[in-house]
This record gives sequence, structure tokens and C-alpha cells, in this order.
Amino acid sequence: MKTRLIGTLAVLLLAAGAHAQEDAVGLHVAASEGQVEEVAALLAKGVPVDGKNRGFTALHVAAGKGHAAVVELLLAKGADPNATTTQGFAAIHLAAQFGHVPVVELLLAKGVSVDAPTTDGRPVVNYAALAGKLDVVKLLVARKASLKGDELLGTALHAAASGGDVPTIEYLLSRGLKLDAGQFGRTPLAVAAEHGRIEAMKLLMSKGAPADSRAAGMGPKGDTPLFPAARQGQVEAMRLLIERGASVNARDSNDEMPLFELARLTSLKANEKEAMLLLIASKADVNAKDAQGKTPLAHATDNKNADAIEILKAHGAQ
Repeated sequence: MKTRLIGTLAVLLLAAGAHAQEDAVGLHVAASEGQVEEVAALLAKGVPVDGKNRGFTALHVAAGKGHAAVVELLLAKGADPNATTTQGFAAIHLAAQFGHVPVVELLLAKGVSVDAPTTDGRPVVNYAALAGKLDVVKLLVARKASLKGDELLGTALHAAASGGDVPTIEYLLSRGLKLDAGQFGRTPLAVAAEHGRIEAMKLLMSKGAPADSRAAGMGPKGDTPLFPAARQGQVEAMRLLIERGASVNARDSNDEMPLFELARLTSLKANEKEAMLLLIASKADVNAKDAQGKTPLAHATDNKNADAIEILKAHGAQ
């Protein structure tokens, strides 16, 4: 009899746990769909306001979807406005990246810092700039968000260049952000080139960024924008840079040229083959040596890059 009672109790407990889990998921679904009354009903049943589903709280979900009324309710019921997802994002980063101005305002009013970083240190304004959410960028700037950035994370201008939104880039330039600021040694133009943001590149160059620009802190041996563009096989970006005067034989701190970026790969996709051919057609020195005395062909051979070996040998590499 005792064994049967224990077994029955276990079944009841499992059932209760299943219902609780179902309610917890239901809270996230209701938050995602903006169902204020359903969210209120589930919280009244005792569903934890900060319970997580796949690393997200209901506040994260509502903030990312822009459901301001749900966000307001969750905050009123004690939701932690600074709770982070498994990836390190708080609700304000999600709201900023998806352009939800009213939600950002609610979170700021609740005391969230305008410069709140993700766990890797990136501030809110960078996420808005990356996504081209200019209204959010302007709100954050009006609330005294720092635009300074640093050499590791870059500035909001680097984020905007990565995303490629021209109006956001124009606005940030008007706020005094520098064309030669560095992010891992890359200028905003280099970041735009790396991601193939052609219109952003044209704007940055029209505002004074040289095609061979190097980050201020890197000196004459920093990467020019052609290096990351070649590395990513961004042929149109490379062509634009070369047309604007970028040197295909520019050297970096390892005394390498953009051609080396492609030679070091283990194989070449179609766009990367086109990138290598473009550099060679633009008079890249196929027999140049780096600081270790190695040529692009030597690197291609080391990495068994048959595509690069074939192209380089066909163009006189030794």
C-alpha cells in the first residue's frame, strides 16, 4: 500500500511539474504575442516572472517583439530589467536592435543604464547602430549614451558600417565619430568593406576616408580595407577600393599583402577565386615575400589550397 501511495504521489508530482512547465512556456508565448491579459492571468497563477525558456525570460521576448504593454506589466510585476539571456543580452539590447523605441524608454525609466553592456562588453547603442535603428540611436544619444568605444569593440560607427545603414552612418559622423578609429585595427571603412556594404563605403570615402585608410593606433603597417575585403571574398568592395586608389601591394605588420589572405585558405570558393584574379589583374606581386620569407604560393602549398596554387602558377608564381 505504501509503495502504491508513493507511486501515486510521484505521478501527481510529475503531472504538477508538467503543468507548471506548460504554464511557464505559455507565459513566453503570451509575451511574444502581446497578450497582456493572458500574461497577467499566468502571473496571477504563480508562474515565475523571470522564469527562462531556452535562455530567455518573458521580458526578453516581449522587449524583442516590441510589446510595450506587456513589458510594462512584467516590470510592474517585478521582472528583472537587467536579466540576461544565455548569450548575454539584456532586454534593452533586444529592444534596441529591433528598433522598439517605446520599450527602450520603459527600460531606461526603470533604471537600466543607457550604456548597459552585454556580457562581452558591447553597449546598447552599438546594437541599434548595427541594425540601422536610427530612432533608437538618437534616443540613446539624447540620454547621454557614450559613443567613445574602444580599440577592441570599436565605436558605434563601426557597428553602423558593419550593418551598412547610410542614414545611421551619416548621423554618427555628425556626432563627431572618427573615420580612423580602430576596431581590432580596422577602420569603419574596413568594416564596411569586410561585409560588402558598398553604399556605406561610398559614403565613408566621400566624407574623407582614404581607400587605403589605416586605424589611427596601428601606424603604417595596419590592415588597409582591402585586406578584410579580400579575406571575405568581397569582390565588389575590392573593386571599388582599387578604383578609388587602394594599393593591392599594401603591406601589413607581417609584411603580407591582401593576396596572402586568399593564399592561406584551404580552398577557394567562386567569389574567392574571382577576388584572387582581381588582385593579380590589378598588378599584385605574386612572388612577394612576407616577414618569414614566404610567398603566396608557399602559403597555398602549406595549406594544400589547390585552387590558389593553380591560379598563382598560371600567373607566374614561383
